[in-house]
Amino acid sequence: MDFELPDPEDNCEVLPQQLPEAESQIRGQEIELHPRRYALRPTTLVLQCVHRDRGQAQCSKKETESLSQSKQGEVNKYIGKQEFLEERVRELESENMLLRQQLEVAQNEAKRKKTILNIPEAFPDHMGRLEAMSKRVLMLEEGNKELVNEYKCLKDRLYQYVTDRAEMKACMRQLQQELTDTQKKMSMLEASLEVTAHHQTDSENERQDSERKSHETANPNADLPTKVESKSSVLLHVSAETQLFLKELLSVKEL
Repeated sequence: MDFELPDPEDNCEVLPQQLPEAESQIRGQEIELHPRRYALRPTTLVLQCVHRDRGQAQCSKKETESLSQSKQGEVNKYIGKQEFLEERVRELESENMLLRQQLEVAQNEAKRKKTILNIPEAFPDHMGRLEAMSKRVLMLEEGNKELVNEYKCLKDRLYQYVTDRAEMKACMRQLQQELTDTQKKMSMLEASLEVTAHHQTDSENERQDSERKSHETANPNADLPTKVESKSSVLLHVSAETQLFLKELLSVKEL
C-alpha cells in the first residue's frame, strides 16, 4: 500500500495547535491519577491493621480454649474428690451411729449388771470399754468436721469454676464477634480495591490512547514525548503499587 506523506509546512501549522490539547489531556490524567496514587496508601495501612487484629483475635481464642480445657480437668478432679469425701462421710456417720448404739448398749448392760449382780469387780472393765468407745466417738466426730470443712471448700471452688467458665464463654463470644467484624472489613476492602483497580485500568487505557495520538501527530517539539514518558512511568508505578496491594490482600485471605 502507498501512503501519502503530509506536507512538512502543514505539520508545522497543525502540530502547534494540537500540542496544547495533548498537554491538557496529560495534565488532566495527572490530576486524576494523583489522588488515586495516594489513596492506595491508607487502604494498605487499614488492611495491615485488620490482618493484625485478626491474628490477635485468633491467638486470644486459642488461649481461651486451652484455659477452658485446663479448668475442665481441674473441676473433674474436684468432683471426683468430692464424691469420694461424700462417700467417706456417709461411712463415718454409719460407723459413728453403730458405735453410739454399742456404747448405749454397753451402758445399759453395765447399769443392769450393777443393779442385779452388784459385782464391783466388773466396773473397771466396763468403764475402760466405755472410755475407749467415747474416745473413738470423739475422734470420729473430729474427722467428720474436717471432712465437712473440706467439702465446703471444694464446693466453693466448684462455684468459682462455674463462674469463670461463664466468663470465658462470654469472652469467646466476643472474640467470635470481633473475628466476624474483621471478615466484614476485609470484604469491604476487597470491594474498594476492585473499584480502584477498575479506575486504574481506565487510566491506563487513556494513557495508551494519548501515546498513540502523540505518535500519530509526529510532534517536532522534543518536550511532548518526554512528558508522555514521564506520565507513563507514573502510571506504571501506580500499577505496580496496585499489584503489590492485591498480593497483600490475597495473603490475608489465605489466612
